[in-house]
Amino acid sequence: MNYPETLLKDVYNMFILVLQSVVDVYGAKIKMLDTGDKIQVDQSHLETVIPAVGKQLQILIILFRHCDIPLLCIAFKKSF
Repeated sequence: MNYPETLLKDVYNMFILVLQSVVDVYGAKIKMLDTGDKIQVDQSHLETVIPAVGKQLQILIILFRHCDIPLLCIAFKKSF
């Protein structure tokens, strides 16, 4: 179900979620871990959070899809 942006900000702000599927390249069906609600959103409604080193990540690229791997390190590139 698609929700208006104001509802997403007011009701689902700062919730932890799980990506269930990608929809039309820029959308996603997600499930809120706190409430169990399932919604469909556009990428513009989401913030990216970099997980801590050692936490598990799930690969979404087709060749390695659904493989869980640990995040070993984070490298930042300086831009001048």
